Amino acid sequence: MADQNQKEKAEVAILNPLNRTVFYSIEFPGYVNPGSVQKCVQRLGGLQNISDTFRRGLKIDLPLKENDPFAHPAAGQTVATQNLVLRIVKRRRRKQQVERDGSEDHMRDRGSSHSGTSTKQIEGVFTAEVVGISQKTMRFRNPIDFQYRPDMNDPVVQLRQAMMRLDSKFILSYRIPDDEEDFTLTPEEQERRGAASSSNLRITPAPMFTRYDMPMNYK
Repeated sequence: MADQNQKEKAEVAILNPLNRTVFYSIEFPGYVNPGSVQKCVQRLGGLQNISDTFRRGLKIDLPLKENDPFAHPAAGQTVATQNLVLRIVKRRRRKQQVERDGSEDHMRDRGSSHSGTSTKQIEGVFTAEVVGISQKTMRFRNPIDFQYRPDMNDPVVQLRQAMMRLDSKFILSYRIPDDEEDFTLTPEEQERRGAASSSNLRITPAPMFTRYDMPMNYK
């Protein structure tokens, strides 16, 4: 009976309406600091490309290597969410000087000079505030396609790089080289090049090894 009376006397929680500001969030698969935000946005194609991806619900590519057409990008997609966006503020720790008269009520700043003072460290305080709701989130949770880096001295690879930088002189002067039938390296040549395999087929990899972002469940 006493417990029931205590429950009736318990205070009702105060209702705080949430801020209805809408946010879009990106789960970037890497380390981001205030100085690298602009670079991360550029890797995703700029603000316009990010905005179009959120608006149309399309996939987006994140190049792992800048200006490298042979590096397969990480694929991201947008999903509907209802996550809360928090603003977290941390008050820095600061040291204050306490008078040595046995009382801690008289405090002075660290910069003040007083012969009878001692230092006391005050712990930092965290405060959290809900500033809005994230209704869409861009995630990069799919496995990345198999990576293969060809020989950068190969004529076909050099032609591909010239096409990316719009080098018309190199493209016009390009000629298909004569194919030498040296498809297997000798042990000496393999050691000199530092190649992991004796194969010298010079086969340019496909633009994409798999069409599926996620493994299939065959059960």
